[in-house]
Amino acid sequence: MNDKNFENESLKRTFKKDGVVVVKKLLNKKLVLDCKKSIEKFDDYLLPKSLDHAVFDEVEGIEVIKYFQHLQIYIPQFLKLYNSRILNFASFLLEQNVNFSPMGLHNKAPKIGTFTPYHQDNFYSCMTPPDFVTAYVPLVKMTPENGGLIYIRESHLDGVKKHY
Repeated sequence: MNDKNFENESLKRTFKKDGVVVVKKLLNKKLVLDCKKSIEKFDDYLLPKSLDHAVFDEVEGIEVIKYFQHLQIYIPQFLKLYNSRILNFASFLLEQNVNFSPMGLHNKAPKIGTFTPYHQDNFYSCMTPPDFVTAYVPLVKMTPENGGLIYIRESHLDGVKKHY
């Protein structure tokens, strides 16, 4: 599929208005599945834990990864997600050159994961101006039953909100 298939003015208008746009098949499915397999096989959390790059939930003696920052450093397979399709699409949406920043994994373990409140990424990123795109790449099919991600459309229009 040609990258130009994703670069249409309708998507850009939706992004500017809603603050979010869903694009399916931007990445190769095999690449995403390979990344999923790589994280499932990874078990050397000693260094990422010591640097606070890996945070875990623990309930009833079960420890499950909740957040893994700088993922591409520890699991090189994820470097393949840093590709021109995402970069070009983000540049198209923002109408400027863009760069990649560190990759993070957010995991919601079934039945034991801790709550994550609604939030805005720039509350944590503190970018001025707040010109960035968060590319969310699900490693599993997202459904209402398994807790799919929710976006509040147009929430970007009023600036960063107070977080609790």
